[in-house]
Parts: sequence; C-alpha cells; structure tokens
Amino acid sequence: MNKFGLAFIGCGSIAYTTARELVKSNDNEIVAVWNWTYYKAEKFVKKFGGKAYKSLEDALNDERCRW
Repeated sequence: MNKFGLAFIGCGSIAYTTARELVKSNDNEIVAVWNWTYYKAEKFVKKFGGKAYKSLEDALNDERCRW
C-alpha cells in the first residue's frame, strides 16, 4: 500500500505535535517541508523525515505529495 505523502508548511509547535503523531502511522509520511527560515525546515526533516525546500512552490509541487 502506498503511503499518503504530506507537505508541512511551517515548522511551529502545531507542526511538531502533528508530526509526532503522523510518524506513528504506517499510512502517512512527511515528504516535503517548508518554513520561512530554511534551517528550521532542515531541523524538522532531520527529526521527522521528508525533504526541506527553500521554495514554498517547490514543496507543494513535490511529486510524492497527494492532494
């Protein structure tokens, strides 16, 4: 079964809380992460997976995201 690919826009406290629960699921995966401050996106990716993007448009256009 294919996992549902999610893009995280922003890496604040709500994103961290949500990501902690999502990584427990076998049905979902974080595939794209964007934040105004790029190093915060990189930090988020190291903890939860996915790919950090410098551009919001690129994050939303990641082919693994499902809309």
